[in-house]
Amino acid sequence: MKTIFLILSIFLLTGCTQTSSNLNPTPTPTPDSSQSLIQESETVTYYMDSVIDIMDEYIPMMNTMVRLKVYRGDAESLYHEAYEVMSKYHKLLDSHHYYRDDEDNLIHNIKIINDSYGSEAAIQVSDEMIEILEEVMIMSKLSQGYFNPFMGALIDLWAPKFSAFPIENTDPETDEIERAKGCVPSIDQFEDLLSIDHNQKTVTFHAMEGCSDKVSINLGAFSKGYIIDKTKERLTEHDAVWLLDAGTSTISAYDPESEKTWSAGVISPYNKVAMMYVLELSSNQCLSTSGDDNQYFLLSTGDDFPTVRCHILNPFTGYSENTYRSCSIITQNQAAVSDVLSTVMFSITDKNLAFEIIHDFEKQYETDIAVSWIRETDTEFKLAAIEATQLIHDAIVSDTIMDAVEQIILLEEPE
Repeated sequence: MKTIFLILSIFLLTGCTQTSSNLNPTPTPTPDSSQSLIQESETVTYYMDSVIDIMDEYIPMMNTMVRLKVYRGDAESLYHEAYEVMSKYHKLLDSHHYYRDDEDNLIHNIKIINDSYGSEAAIQVSDEMIEILEEVMIMSKLSQGYFNPFMGALIDLWAPKFSAFPIENTDPETDEIERAKGCVPSIDQFEDLLSIDHNQKTVTFHAMEGCSDKVSINLGAFSKGYIIDKTKERLTEHDAVWLLDAGTSTISAYDPESEKTWSAGVISPYNKVAMMYVLELSSNQCLSTSGDDNQYFLLSTGDDFPTVRCHILNPFTGYSENTYRSCSIITQNQAAVSDVLSTVMFSITDKNLAFEIIHDFEKQYETDIAVSWIRETDTEFKLAAIEATQLIHDAIVSDTIMDAVEQIILLEEPE
């Protein structure tokens, strides 16, 4: 039985999660290098090309480095099919760039919808866009509002302060945060804010009462997982064995004979080249991790150890939470669910609420969901505890646990 090995860490797609890998170092491909690949015995690895926007700028696929590793099958054909699906949904989900389709028509994506805010214009959209918007509404309600697709104002306020490297910075002013929160609707306002006409295939983005700026949609906590799911639907039509690694925050593998396993190491919050622990997973499982080790800043509090502010924002408080260093979610073939829940669970301290939300997602998507948190126990000596449900607890490879792990706590899920 062959084992696929990766290391999982943290990445930001304008709002969410994730990773790095132990492959031999390979130069980042140029925008035209779709054939950039490396050979590793039987394995062929492709790095996804960028997507070209309306201004002829090269936008990294999903704003990160995306790899397709093919262990068996026609690697070149799989790459081109994966790129076709990924680029299609990347263009739809992008909230910052404009794109044209193959007929040179402007694609009505999230950016176009955001531009129409408050104009009362009915924007013609595709069936795929309607499906996306309805899916995020469902997930937001299931999350009890902790996944909020309308957090754009809050995300845009904080985003310029974050860095991939440790820097010191300050919080936005309190009145700025409150003003941005005033443009983040509650879940009971969603239907009044965004009208979807299935017959006419239009979306109307209404103005929100009490918002002095503008509401905007940002699907960063959802996009990578959703695109991975759509790509997997296409690639599983082939008799091939492969692994998709989106930044490497969201990872999904496929083996039609279910003979392969893969190992993902969750990065230590104290050392980006070290693993806190390794999980051994089957090829039908998806893994996503959200944490504070990328896109963050250090907030000096006058103590010896500064507070970490990261890009994962609590829509109810307007701040990032500091209870956990990271959160990992495993699902069965549901990368979008993994992606959303790893972000949601990072902000929730009440375990009863956390499991209530997880169980609601399990019922909706008919999948088993496992969760683990890394919680710091000693800041000075850089020690932490792993809190994990049974599936993750059992999947941890015992001899890979980092010395920084002070204890592993098995969480009992409520009935």
